[in-house]
This record gives sequence, C-alpha cells and structure tokens, in this order.
Amino acid sequence: MRARDEPFDGLVCILGRIFIRNPPLSSFLLKLKRPHMSRPPHSGMLTVLMAFIVVIVTWAGNVALAPIALGVFAASISVVLVTLFVISAQPTILRLLLFFYSATPFSRWAMSRGWQRRLVSWYKSRRAARVCVWIKDDDIYVMLRALLSVQKNVPDARTVIFVHAYHSIDAVPSELHPNARLLDEAFPTITVE
Repeated sequence: MRARDEPFDGLVCILGRIFIRNPPLSSFLLKLKRPHMSRPPHSGMLTVLMAFIVVIVTWAGNVALAPIALGVFAASISVVLVTLFVISAQPTILRLLLFFYSATPFSRWAMSRGWQRRLVSWYKSRRAARVCVWIKDDDIYVMLRALLSVQKNVPDARTVIFVHAYHSIDAVPSELHPNARLLDEAFPTITVE
C-alpha cells in the first residue's frame, strides 16, 4: 500500500474498532498492513476471518429478528460520518460561508454586519491546527522526518510540538533545543516548539 493510504486505513480501523464495534474488521485491515508495521501478529489469519464471519452472521441475525436495527445502524453511522466530514472540512466550509456572506446582500443588513469579523477569526483559528509529535531522540533527522510527515498529512498544521519524556532533567539531550530551533527556522510556515 502507498504511504498516502495510511490515514484512510487508520480511519477505517478506528471506525471498525470504536463506532461499529467490529474488532475482526479492524484486525483484518491491520493484517493487511502487517508488513509495514513493527509489531508481530498475535493471531492467525484464519482466526480473524472466522471472527469476521461470526460478526457478519450475528449482525445479519439481529437485522432478521428486528429490521429496525438496520435503520438504527444506518442512522448512527450516517451521523458519525457526517460529523467526521464536518470536522475535517471546517476551513473549507468557513471559506464558502465567507464567500457567500460577501457576495450576497446579507453583509449589508444591520443584524449581520459584524459576522464577517467573527467568521474570519473562526477561520483563522481552524486553520491554526496544533499537532503534537512524540519522538524518542534528539536526532535532527528523526525530527525532520516527523515534521515532514506532519506537513504531508496535516496540511493546515501551523504549530508542531515535539514531546519527549525523560526520567530526569539530566537525561535531556543537549541538542534537543538547538535542533528544534533549526527546524523552526527551516520551516517558516510552521512553528516548532
């Protein structure tokens, strides 16, 4: 699989594990990604396929006994997908609202005169995404790869926070702060903390 398929795989695994309550589906999708993952598998493919078949048969039995279950499932998954879409498309939605606000006579009404300032500030706050990255090392190559990954996968990220954990203050590497400052200067559109 290509690297850009990973966010979609993660979304499907999260939906399978949390919202749909279907661990076999997420386990099956994780099996497909096993060559690219560092952890060895804990269960065989036959076990995952059998669990997937059991879940499908159970779900079909519930729908056969009470067809309303299909409607409840469709409604709940629709709400989850629409919510995920609205959350991910907030800057685009706000940009469209700003366009329609300025292109219509709505902006000249006394009741809605101050909305443009609020929409612009809301748009700026949505564009200013903060991303935390957990890294173990102060090596600039590792920090650069993490920053490039954030830049590729979260294009609206304006602040990247490198998170480290050490047992004592003496264990903090001496190159940590200078490397973060160097990356901050190398990427002017992203603030590195």
